[in-house]
Amino acid sequence: MHKRMLPITSAAGSARGAAAARPAPRSLWSWLAAHREALWVALIVLAGALIHSYNMFGFPYFESDEGTYMAQAWAVVHMGALAPYTYWYDHAPGGWLQIAAWTLITGGFETFGSPIGSGRVLMLLMQAGAIAMVYRIARNVSGGLAAPAIAALAFAVSAYGAYYHRRVLLDNITTFWMLLSIVLLTERELSLKRVWLSGLALGLSILSKELTIFLVPVLAYMVWYRARGPQRAFAAIGWLAIVGAIFSSYFLLATLKGELFPTGSWLGGPNEHVSLLGSLVYQTGRDRDGGLLDISSTFWGAVRSWMAEEPLLLIGGTAGTLIAMPLLVRRRMTGLLGLATLSLWAFMGRGGVTLPFYLVPLLPLLAINLGLAAGAIAGWLAAPLGRLGRPGALLGGALQAGAVLGCLAFAPLGYRNPHLEFGNDPLVLWRSRQADVIKASTDWIAQNIPPNSRMIIDQSMWMELHASPERAGAFDRAHYYWKVMEDKEIRDGVFAADWRNVDYVVTTNQMLGDVGRSADTLIKDAIRHSTPVATFDTGGWPVEVRQVHRPYLQNADQVLAESWASYRAQFIERGRVIDRSSDGRTTSEGQAYALLRAVYANDRPTFDAVWGWTQANLQQPSGTLAWHWGQRPGGAAGVLDAGAATDADEDAALALLFALRRWGDERYERDARHLLAGIWDQTTAVIGGRRVLVAGNWARGDATHDPVVNPSYFAPYAYRVFDEADPGRGWLELVDSSYDILARIRADARFGGPAGLAPNWVALDAATGALRPATQFGDYASEYSYDASRLPFRLALDWLWYGDKRAQTALAGLGGPARDFQRSGSIASAYRLDGAPASGGESISMYAGAIGGLMFAADRDLPDRIFTNKIMAQYHRQGGQAYWGEPSGYYDQNWAWLATALVNGRLGNLWAGKDQIF
Repeated sequence: MHKRMLPITSAAGSARGAAAARPAPRSLWSWLAAHREALWVALIVLAGALIHSYNMFGFPYFESDEGTYMAQAWAVVHMGALAPYTYWYDHAPGGWLQIAAWTLITGGFETFGSPIGSGRVLMLLMQAGAIAMVYRIARNVSGGLAAPAIAALAFAVSAYGAYYHRRVLLDNITTFWMLLSIVLLTERELSLKRVWLSGLALGLSILSKELTIFLVPVLAYMVWYRARGPQRAFAAIGWLAIVGAIFSSYFLLATLKGELFPTGSWLGGPNEHVSLLGSLVYQTGRDRDGGLLDISSTFWGAVRSWMAEEPLLLIGGTAGTLIAMPLLVRRRMTGLLGLATLSLWAFMGRGGVTLPFYLVPLLPLLAINLGLAAGAIAGWLAAPLGRLGRPGALLGGALQAGAVLGCLAFAPLGYRNPHLEFGNDPLVLWRSRQADVIKASTDWIAQNIPPNSRMIIDQSMWMELHASPERAGAFDRAHYYWKVMEDKEIRDGVFAADWRNVDYVVTTNQMLGDVGRSADTLIKDAIRHSTPVATFDTGGWPVEVRQVHRPYLQNADQVLAESWASYRAQFIERGRVIDRSSDGRTTSEGQAYALLRAVYANDRPTFDAVWGWTQANLQQPSGTLAWHWGQRPGGAAGVLDAGAATDADEDAALALLFALRRWGDERYERDARHLLAGIWDQTTAVIGGRRVLVAGNWARGDATHDPVVNPSYFAPYAYRVFDEADPGRGWLELVDSSYDILARIRADARFGGPAGLAPNWVALDAATGALRPATQFGDYASEYSYDASRLPFRLALDWLWYGDKRAQTALAGLGGPARDFQRSGSIASAYRLDGAPASGGESISMYAGAIGGLMFAADRDLPDRIFTNKIMAQYHRQGGQAYWGEPSGYYDQNWAWLATALVNGRLGNLWAGKDQIF
């Protein structure tokens, strides 16, 4: 006699019905006793929800895929499209359609603070439901209490789950609907309604992420097995029809849009377009390898990682799965759940890409198999105790409780695994704020970068820049790095397939990893030609905003080489640099510039000649260089002033150390150390309790004169090199004191700070270090002109070589000349410290010095305009010479050359082995 497919009332169900007819309990204790299992389930769900929810907006970092799904949901709501970019059919759209509906129900994408935060709240609700369903499935199949308790608790406290269940992932959405489909099929009372709802749930699961399609055969058989009588075939076929109808809507969508078949196929036509079938072929062929059959495959590598990251579920759950398989005949439902688990394992073992979150849909199935196996073993061991009466029953219950606790004892192992960032801090899940880095970085971008900038970004910040209410649409040229690499509409249409059209790259570890593994070169080249302008790290997930430096000259190397050759012929005689624009004098400054240019030009003969002349004619016994050499009264040539000019000494010492690294001759090291000893002993002084670089050995101060500094001599980048080459002297103290003095200048109107300027000279109180006007230099000291104009160049090198944020701050405080250029179209050759021009003329050297700071201006075109119109417009090739401005302009030649080398990235830190900056 066939059983009809009608609700089945069990003995336990009859007892519950009888209990429902009794009067309501009269005490709280009775009520608790009557609802103890429901309360137990609620407690498990609550524990899992607390593990999941506490600090879920702060950790883990906002992953790129999370940004993708939130952006696609936003496109559904605000654009009536399935994606803000071309929809590639990389996944079925069911998942983000649900996210879009969630945002409509809850009032928008910002309801919970941020778009990804709003998505994470939905994940929390789905996770709470998933925990309850894991319990229900194990309860339905086992009939006992130990199995569901083990399954639900293991799932709820899983470290791997806690890490990934927080994230807005299609895997979490598909898992929720998968479990709902299974729970409906395992209910003790099966009806057609539950069958149809199960089919609907699995259809939604597949439409959320396609991998659960591998469960169709197992669950279809489960319907067939559970159904009885003449409705068995009707139930199974109907279930399959519902699942198929829902998932086929994906193919119907592609068909209606003419995007089912790939370009070039018989049905796809010749016009280039995206294709669902083409995407499926691509996805299934990604990084194809041997899978299950190859122990070195990506799959087995992932399994080894998962075993360390989630040992309880991976080892215990898989063991439970294998135990379940022989039970397919005697305990059919237990066996089918094991078979369903193996079906998903088979999907991952197919060979190819195996990403970490692929494990997410397997976790609840592994937990259920673990619970069923452990519960069955505990029940088998407890069964004989039941014959001992009440004591035996208590012992049996204790045994089953012990099984629950024993399984849970392994759960904390995952919270100590470094792969999930738990290695150094098992509590990182609940106290790290690494995800805050997205808001910090995007707020900075909004405040400091022009909205029309062309940027390459991580998708985790796409919504913050494109769809945030306060700046919606502002950064419409900020694009996801994968789209830049693979979407021709973005790669060619926005960036013209050329890194030079990129203004900024905002990097994350995820971007750097993906770009590093890609064969594409556009983003790699953009990063290589960029320098960080801001770095954010709120907990181990750094974000760098990198400004791309386009070469201002395609023939920069030619210009630098030919202008150096002309300079060498015009100004250098047997190693002596002659200032043709003056009385033919020679300065230590000129010798030092020639040394730096020669080492960068890899011109060792000229370098040796210049240094040999400098040693023989300028170097003093102390090691420092006399600053002025020329014709003495009476006709003899020699030193006219033996005092040191510290900028020349430090430039010469740096050039010698670069020569050591470039040519490997230890004589350069010996000479550099001698010069460094002189700089330290003769041109630094302890002022106000700090070691400070003064302007020369004459500027250390005495009873009648204050110490004097020239801010344009401050070279923090050089002191860092000196500290490595000459350890033990405390060179880094000069880095700190230099930036401290510059900060005090910025804050003081007497010295041009509010006007975005700095003085040529400043005096210091010998006791306190307080700033004073350097009156001995007259009005020139209180100008921003030929001396001070070099300061931005030196600060730019410290930022470009070492990334000291104080350099960036100091450069931002020297914006006066740039503001004047934007206002008047020119930069004066001199400014008073109130910001007013002190000269009506212009000078190449002023533009050359200023451009170092302008490289980091928000207006990316500003340095380009200045370099093109004010520096290179003065570049001439005439009579076999190449020069800037007037051919005799010694100072302009040096600074125009240095500026050209800087902005074109040719002034690398040779001490660190880098010929180029970017």
